[in-house]
Amino acid sequence: MSETDEQFLSRIQREHQELLDSMSGKDRLSRWFGLSYASWLTMPRSFMQQMPDEWQRQMAILLEQYDDALTWPEDLPSSYVVARKDNRFTSWPDWVVNYRRGDPKPIRKMMEPTQ
Repeated sequence: MSETDEQFLSRIQREHQELLDSMSGKDRLSRWFGLSYASWLTMPRSFMQQMPDEWQRQMAILLEQYDDALTWPEDLPSSYVVARKDNRFTSWPDWVVNYRRGDPKPIRKMMEPTQ
């Protein structure tokens, strides 16, 4: 990549970050979900436990704040996550669901920078 391209990319990334920093929390969270109709955020524990320790600490603090802010009504049903691929129900791979003894290599590969 040329120096001009690197400067351009750096400027665009800086401007993007400034835009994100100027947004309200509500707007930024809505932006994260995008134009999807998603009503839930589901994150595999095995993935989160492969994140850096500081990320895990911050996530735990947010989840604790979330728990402290809400009392889950007893009459609401519990949720259940299922796997689908090509519009068919399937099983989750062991490396996703087995957070204690799963193979972390596929998750770490997902964390590698893309080019």
